[in-house]
Amino acid sequence: MKNSVKRNGKNCLLLFDNGNYTLGKGAGLHGNYIGEICFNTSITGYQEILTDPSYKNQIITFTFPHIGIVGTNSNDIESKTIHSSGCIVNNLSTYSSNHRSELCFHDWLKKNKKICISGIDTRTLTRKIRSGGVMKALIHHSSKKKFNKSKFLKKIKEFPSMDFSDLASHVTTANVYIW
Repeated sequence: MKNSVKRNGKNCLLLFDNGNYTLGKGAGLHGNYIGEICFNTSITGYQEILTDPSYKNQIITFTFPHIGIVGTNSNDIESKTIHSSGCIVNNLSTYSSNHRSELCFHDWLKKNKKICISGIDTRTLTRKIRSGGVMKALIHHSSKKKFNKSKFLKKIKEFPSMDFSDLASHVTTANVYIW
């Protein structure tokens, strides 16, 4: 098929709105996750970043090369849910090494019904984002042998632009919290 992409042993697709794509390894839930790609250059705080409401409908590209190494816990969150659509990382730690860790990153993503794609050169991707501007993308994590690129491109095109979106009303809490 002309529009199908062979997996070549990888189980996750990162497809950009211009039709370019790359393959990687998926973590978290299977499925399709669409958002506007952004990047974050922090070297700590991936859990806080993913739960930050300001990242609603965005796929976060982490430039720090190792994500997941300290695991996750119930204290290092900005809100009770992951607001980003997913994340892109270079190296995903398969186990956590921190005395505060309650759940490994992969299991935390599953629990929160989110996705991560790893094995991506995130620094090169960040340069593309910085120079090329806003772009939408889809992360597809599946056990199927092939990906249907044209079907996924249609889903990306149908995803609403973040321009003039009132996302604050979707993430604002009903109550005031003292912290």
